[in-house]
Amino acid sequence: MKQRPHNTETPSELERKLEIDYNSGAKIIEVPSSQLPPGVLGMYDSITHTIYVASDISEHDRQFVYHHESGHAQGLIDECKTDAYASSRVGYNIRPLRKMDRLAA
Repeated sequence: MKQRPHNTETPSELERKLEIDYNSGAKIIEVPSSQLPPGVLGMYDSITHTIYVASDISEHDRQFVYHHESGHAQGLIDECKTDAYASSRVGYNIRPLRKMDRLAA
């Protein structure tokens, strides 16, 4: 993992100002949720190496969605693994437990 420059801002604030995901190098674009598929709060486009995050959701949700998509930009494909990555970064998960998760518990 790359080392972040020393500053007083949180990594997410700095990354959003730079509009680049520091770990993957992906471009970050915040867009209205109306520009994303129905029910989608964020997405990663591997062709353009771009992370899209809904701009009209709470900061709490936006942080999770950003880190989830950052996981995809770093090569994670499995949704449960990208949720786990995002949870490890922000300390919470905004998604309800999936059916398979409930069965495993």
